Amino acid sequence: IYSFVLALEKGQSCSATPCSLDFLGQLVDKIAFSNAAEHKIVFTKYVRNSAVLQEADFVEQQILAPIASNVIAFATHGTTLFWLESSGKLWRKDAPQNPANTISSLPSLAKEETEYSIHAFGDALFLKEGTRLLQVDAWKKTMEEVFSEAGMLEGSPDQKKLAVSNGSEVWVLYLQDSQDQPYHAKGDK
Repeated sequence: IYSFVLALEKGQSCSATPCSLDFLGQLVDKIAFSNAAEHKIVFTKYVRNSAVLQEADFVEQQILAPIASNVIAFATHGTTLFWLESSGKLWRKDAPQNPANTISSLPSLAKEETEYSIHAFGDALFLKEGTRLLQVDAWKKTMEEVFSEAGMLEGSPDQKKLAVSNGSEVWVLYLQDSQDQPYHAKGDK
């Protein structure tokens, strides 16, 4: 498997386009651009049967210090990095120089056979556990089930609503109070 970054505009700092990510080595699982710096990526790579979350500078072709291990899902939102460990702990790191904080935990260990994904829309954070959609309350350090069956998720451009498909239905979840008529409170479906 080969990974590349395409420099699509003239004057970008890659010396060649596409920029090869071969320096990451093999067994890279997931990859995303870091919003903290335009020349950095975050990725998970398997090391001794554990997915390690790391950051790399693709211009300098340098892998930086590992961020976390036993990671089963991660996502970036703005300059914030979120990840879920196999222990069930959900972490947040707001900037490269800031320490990571646990923001919530699953009631038990993450299920090995279940796919997990993290989704951030505005100030709202969700964890998808298989088809189950949980909303994360970082202040209370809790997760609450919003939908037992959730397929596709799509945030509105203003980040105030979330469309959720579940089987033959599509729901709109209000992420903030809406003053439009009819009035909708945060959490309304």
